[in-house]
Amino acid sequence: MHHFQWYDGQPYTVSCIFLAVWIQYFYIVTWFWTLAYAVDMWRAYQDKHTCRKLYHVVAWSIPAIFTFIGLSTLYRPNANCHNLSLKENIVMKFLPNYFFTFLPVIIVMVVNPVLYSLSTGYIYHIITSYMAQYSTNERKMLDLFKQRFALINLAFYLCWAPNLINAVIVWTSWDNLPNGVMLTLWYLMAILNPMQAFFNSFLYNLLEHTEQIYCKCFGTRSRVQEMVECRPLLIANVKGSANSNGYEIIE
Repeated sequence: MHHFQWYDGQPYTVSCIFLAVWIQYFYIVTWFWTLAYAVDMWRAYQDKHTCRKLYHVVAWSIPAIFTFIGLSTLYRPNANCHNLSLKENIVMKFLPNYFFTFLPVIIVMVVNPVLYSLSTGYIYHIITSYMAQYSTNERKMLDLFKQRFALINLAFYLCWAPNLINAVIVWTSWDNLPNGVMLTLWYLMAILNPMQAFFNSFLYNLLEHTEQIYCKCFGTRSRVQEMVECRPLLIANVKGSANSNGYEIIE
């Protein structure tokens, strides 16, 4: 493994810095795409067009900025961050990296459940408006969406909660870290962090399948089109609501 001299003459490996940048950048990208998906879902059920170009700009550029700021303060001027000089401010060396790494995680944990809750409300409105009823079938469909949204949020919390707990312990018990607890958290992080990719491929595929069933049952207008529902006791064209019952029937 090749070594090089970094600023203060301390040897450090190029591979370690490269891996740190690689892992941190793409983790942050994953978090921003998780947020972008929830935003797009929320917009979709309001019948608003998607903003794919904006999503790409935000999800690829902001993580690059966060990674650069966080790791540049960590590795400059002394890349050997485990052997600091007395002149270096420990807080200012480590805090920016922690802040820019975990800020997106906290945002996703707070914002995504709110967006999915709002999306569920729009789905309920669409179902009751177009079907002019809220029977067992419609309730099951709405419950299916709630379950999918809840599982997506739960998977994210499961994968990244150990990282947040680790960060809190580090900053609150800096001089007296509980070795057993920290070792357990590191093992959990090593196992659960990569599992996010598996959960994403599994859960988002389930949600897409749910949306396909939804579209077959209720149709789409633009992104959610009107449909005509015919039943023995109710023969009517049902469209977007304009009255207190949440729907308008045209004879």
